[in-house]
Amino acid sequence: MARSLTELTEHVVTVTGVSPYDVAGQAAAAAGHLGVPLYPDPGAVVVEVSLDLDHHPACTVVDAAQPGPVVAWRLANALVDVGQEILGSEPFPPCPGHQHPMALGQLDAFAYWCCPQDRERVLYPITTP
Repeated sequence: MARSLTELTEHVVTVTGVSPYDVAGQAAAAAGHLGVPLYPDPGAVVVEVSLDLDHHPACTVVDAAQPGPVVAWRLANALVDVGQEILGSEPFPPCPGHQHPMALGQLDAFAYWCCPQDRERVLYPITTP
């Protein structure tokens, strides 16, 4: 996922770390703030993924128990959001020949970048089918 964004843009994207995420602790803290009990999914294997986009650190959490393409799609989606925040009005990743960013597509075990106007046309694979 990071490699695809680096190859598609003029920006350097790297994964700088993956670490366990304390779901129970975060749920307890949120429950305390909200005043209602929260029950995290006991089957989740949540990890925090640290990323770097042109020396701008960011992180996101994903459920690593999900299938690989789902995890890749969710990480890519999170990084697109981070990229838009960091880069402002620059489309990230840019769609070839257009003024908008590419979209994410998924078909079974295959995640890919596509044009939002033609979601069936694969522009760049994130995972292999």
